[in-house]
Amino acid sequence: MPAAHDSLKTRLLLTFNANRFAWIMAIVFICFGVMEIINGRFWLSDLEVDYRAAANLLNGQAVYGRTGGAGSGLFKYSPFTLLCIAPYALMPFGAVKIIHFCFVGAMIICSMIYMERFISETFFGNQKSAGTKILFLSVLVAGIHLNRELHIGNWNVHLLFLAVFALHLITGKKEWAGGAVLAWVVLMKPHFVILIPLLLMRKKGKALAGFFVGIFAGLILPSLFLGIRRNIEFHAAWVNTMLTHNTSFFRDEGCIYSLGYKFGLKYLFPEAGILYASAMVACVAFLVFILVTNDLRREHSRQGTQDETKSNFVFEYFLLLAILPSITVTDTEHYLWSLPIIIFIMTYWVYGAKKRNWLFFATIVSFLLYGGNIYDLLGRDLSRYLEEAGIYGMGNILIILSSLVIFNRRRIS
Repeated sequence: MPAAHDSLKTRLLLTFNANRFAWIMAIVFICFGVMEIINGRFWLSDLEVDYRAAANLLNGQAVYGRTGGAGSGLFKYSPFTLLCIAPYALMPFGAVKIIHFCFVGAMIICSMIYMERFISETFFGNQKSAGTKILFLSVLVAGIHLNRELHIGNWNVHLLFLAVFALHLITGKKEWAGGAVLAWVVLMKPHFVILIPLLLMRKKGKALAGFFVGIFAGLILPSLFLGIRRNIEFHAAWVNTMLTHNTSFFRDEGCIYSLGYKFGLKYLFPEAGILYASAMVACVAFLVFILVTNDLRREHSRQGTQDETKSNFVFEYFLLLAILPSITVTDTEHYLWSLPIIIFIMTYWVYGAKKRNWLFFATIVSFLLYGGNIYDLLGRDLSRYLEEAGIYGMGNILIILSSLVIFNRRRIS
């Protein structure tokens, strides 16, 4: 009876804390949206690009290579994704903006609650109630990126949720379904293909089968609506658009290419071209390979438990998600893909750590670099200077390093 009573109490606390977080954040997001409208800043510029692309599709016009909205103004998602968002074009853009803004806000809330529970269960035995404190602190750290996600109306939080959901399915003995969900993520953002080598090393054969079936289906499905020839043309235009969008390795000041060049690699690579970028990616891939290989060796030598194997795999997966923004030429809101690692670190300091030391202060510094460049607090000039200096990328790298130390410490203890 006592065990059952504790279990019921834990579930009630989980529900209460999750609902409290959800209601408070919903109110915050509604207020933010109202303020955006009042100030004439309810733009959702990235959504506008997607909306125009969907409208062009329905009107039989060209989709790829046409500009619209802010930034590059180019639609960069796959034909499969285009079909998924095509219903937006059946409504007025004003209504679409409101619907999508609510959709993004709801996804942020649900994703964070979902990730906190998954991380708590995987790494900390779910011994504590749902971390309302953890959730709010994580929002505080990533607030600037969440703000931008809502403001421009992008899909990064949706992709993160799907990526974590795929992981949950894979670790929950539903590998085939998890691989299929991951295929959807890759079809939207091919950058996530970085996760596939991990599945190979971890011998997730069913997940890989589901992934490749999902990719094949996602590539073929648009033919039912576009025809085979037009579908091929669309995919060729999609690939060309992605290549055009990533012509410079220095467009993002926070990526490892820019940071490496600033900190001395320009003397080894006077011409920062494909060779330099390949060398940087190869170094990162080698370090990740060493990490995973070492985990596999430890599991084999110690005859690790199923829980240990799962926690190692989940951490490696989260680590790759956090690495993604640092190795791809991307926009600042993509640093949201580091949220699982941030929640993991936050959970450790709130529930797991017994004392504060140098690692705690290093973590604080990494969080300030990652999310402290708030325009309204620092002013335009200083904020722009810090962004051009690569502050987000430096913070992200420090977060990754901090998480590695924390995860290793938990393993030793």
